[in-house]
Amino acid sequence: MSVSVPKYVLMVKVEPGDKSPIPFSRDVINSDSLVVLIDELDDRLYLWMGKNRSLVDKRAAMRVAQSIMRGGFSYGKLQIGRSLRELVEIDESKLSESDVKEKFEALNAVFKRPYTVKDKMLVEVAVEAPSSVRAPAPQVEEAVVAVEAPQAPIQPAKEATLRMVAPSPPSEAVKPAEIKLAEVEPELVGRAKLGLLFTLLAEEFPELLVNYKVADGVPAFEFESPEGLVARVSIDGKDLVISYGSTFAEKRDKVVSRLKEIIGKILG
Repeated sequence: MSVSVPKYVLMVKVEPGDKSPIPFSRDVINSDSLVVLIDELDDRLYLWMGKNRSLVDKRAAMRVAQSIMRGGFSYGKLQIGRSLRELVEIDESKLSESDVKEKFEALNAVFKRPYTVKDKMLVEVAVEAPSSVRAPAPQVEEAVVAVEAPQAPIQPAKEATLRMVAPSPPSEAVKPAEIKLAEVEPELVGRAKLGLLFTLLAEEFPELLVNYKVADGVPAFEFESPEGLVARVSIDGKDLVISYGSTFAEKRDKVVSRLKEIIGKILG
């Protein structure tokens, strides 16, 4: 005599700072999303990473997925995915690779099963025996990339522009003072300031990545932490133009003051 055992499927968005259930729908699997799908039927956790997301966001999503693999996901009185055996990582930017394509097809197959919607988020699949269909074992790769090729622009939570030169009183921050460096090319001065800024940001944000991008013909460096964009910096001659995100705003005064202090010492 066979016994019907309920199995659940749950989708969870894993945006930086946000891990919450979402309605079961194929539509959320797109180029801008970071989504975990917990599949108790085949004891798998699928991690979908859209091609438009940054490396920092993808690494943060992977950490969340690994956490769910270890203990499941609390949903009401249920613990969904308590004993999953396999993490299937699907990065859309690698869909041309045969093994990633197979994993993507396995993910799509989940949405084609007969199922019962228990509530707005939770889906139940009643089965008599475990499924024999297995997705290929994921190849675990880890790489830290300091400078990436151009990606889609990331919109910072808050943006303002700060033009920095040699030390000047706070009241003159908007209109920088002119610094005469006859024997040094202005761009080299700007690059030196960029290097100093990178060092200071690395001290404040231990997990820091740098992306090089060109927007509207203007090259810029984007500094990112797992929480999102820290600052976008471009060089304008000997000056730095900084558009900073919310994760940098609370530390802005400290970093900028320290940068001006170091520049002042260098310029004598």
